[in-house]
Amino acid sequence: MIKRIKNICRRWWGQFWYFSPMIAIGDFLCTTILRNSNGKLKYKIIQSYYERAKEIIAKKYKNIILKWENVSLNNQKINLNDNIFIFWWQGIDDAPPIIKKCICSIKKNAGKHKVILLDKSNYYQYANIPKYIIDKVNNGNINFTLFSYILRCCLLYENGGIWIDPTCYMTKQFDEEMYKNSFYTIKHGDDWEFPICKGYWATFFLASTKKNPLMGFMRNLFFEFWKNEKYFIVYLSIDLFLSIAYDEFDWARNMIQNIPYNNKHRDDLRNMLLKNGGKNFEELCHQVNADTYINKLTYKMFIEDVTYEENALYKKKKKRFKRIYGSRS
Repeated sequence: MIKRIKNICRRWWGQFWYFSPMIAIGDFLCTTILRNSNGKLKYKIIQSYYERAKEIIAKKYKNIILKWENVSLNNQKINLNDNIFIFWWQGIDDAPPIIKKCICSIKKNAGKHKVILLDKSNYYQYANIPKYIIDKVNNGNINFTLFSYILRCCLLYENGGIWIDPTCYMTKQFDEEMYKNSFYTIKHGDDWEFPICKGYWATFFLASTKKNPLMGFMRNLFFEFWKNEKYFIVYLSIDLFLSIAYDEFDWARNMIQNIPYNNKHRDDLRNMLLKNGGKNFEELCHQVNADTYINKLTYKMFIEDVTYEENALYKKKKKRFKRIYGSRS
């Protein structure tokens, strides 16, 4: 707990001195006083300090933006045989029971897609990530969530394919609409709740063709940012960078606007489970709207059909992990 508090204070200090007091104050308010609020005030604060962060990044890394301003797009589409990438730093064997359940659902509904399970021991076989980023992961400047933002952009740019967070529970195979696009994501349209992405994307589910310029821009911006910076500017940096691409590039904006609305009820299963105390999982799955097949859960959830022994074993592994790595996820 003490180490976690130190890391949070270090983050605010870095935001204040290296980027903008406005960002530090906004982040502080939204992660403390307004943490459990969903009101308009929190929305406006988040929108304000993320807009400020966009201005800082767009100005400081203008050279990266200019390099990707004019790109040639091909007619390549997402393929039925593309790999699905799932990442859990510690390894799937040490993942919470709910994560294993989600991964089973993805495998069940993968169709012709091969499911690649990645962790700290094998991710480098599929993605080339600079040593200076790995060094910052090892010394704690980049936590595992931030690292996963970088990793998913590298994986999709270098290989093409589909990134799904291991907290996603699938109830059927991918919609055919995905295979008509070069870039695809969940587009739910709930802009009132998501002031950064405005409901146009959800970075826990991304699919793209190999060498897709949108993933290339994101990858290069992450590389350049972490080459120069010691602190992250905002936690949802992947949404921040994607928002910059949407604002700056006509080709990126068209790519995202061409995606049809899908999986609008991606949070319903999680909300029903939380309300129901984790009971009747399978029954609740059938109550989710038919337009939704990717359901976003959380690794902290308890569900009834996971045994007491499984949960107890995970808790024991989690304590051991924290002793070794600290609270960095």
